[in-house]
Amino acid sequence: MKRRRSALTIALRAPIFALVLLTLPLSLSEAQGAPALRATAQPIHLEVDLLQSRVEWIGTKFRGRGRHEGFVLLRDAVLEPCTPSECRGRFTLDMHNLEITDIPASDPVPRRRLRDHLRSRDFFWTERYPVATFVLTGTRASDRAHSVHAVGELTLRDVTREIRFPARITYPRDGEVHVRADLTIDRQKWGIRYRFDPIRNELVDDEIRLSILLVARTHTANAAVH
Repeated sequence: MKRRRSALTIALRAPIFALVLLTLPLSLSEAQGAPALRATAQPIHLEVDLLQSRVEWIGTKFRGRGRHEGFVLLRDAVLEPCTPSECRGRFTLDMHNLEITDIPASDPVPRRRLRDHLRSRDFFWTERYPVATFVLTGTRASDRAHSVHAVGELTLRDVTREIRFPARITYPRDGEVHVRADLTIDRQKWGIRYRFDPIRNELVDDEIRLSILLVARTHTANAAVH
């Protein structure tokens, strides 16, 4: 009997942040008009493109009147097979290589100062916590086409909390899957705050917006060897 196989999940372009994020069951993707991965003699694998995948972030201050933004690349990502009721996956972010995009490269001093501050103990403290991780613990179908509800655990600064968010799954070309998700987290729940300056801490908004993009491609086991 032929086995059903899975395509991807979130992500957190990634809330998140793309993820891994989602692993979409084949039965669900067929129902939503996604290109089906036909059963073959060789097992199908899903490989995340670490250069194309990323998590973009936006942080604001003064109740949204000021903002900074950038992105973090994935260090690694793993997607595992899933069924309609059980999906698994994870990805790791390289927090030390957090990038700024709203300050142009032609202004290297303020760009470096902001990057160094975000790496400091006031925020992500990358010297002590060089990576952040997301683990997908489950997905379920949504009423909207190409969408699922995702549940996972986000770890920042050694603090792990559950997050829930919708994700979109698209198939721009044969054998390629894109997973996108937009979500907002409260930085203080992960201990991201000014430790010794409560006044400055109040000037920085608690919400961090994450846009996750995961780009994955399918290949057979033989193709991976060659």
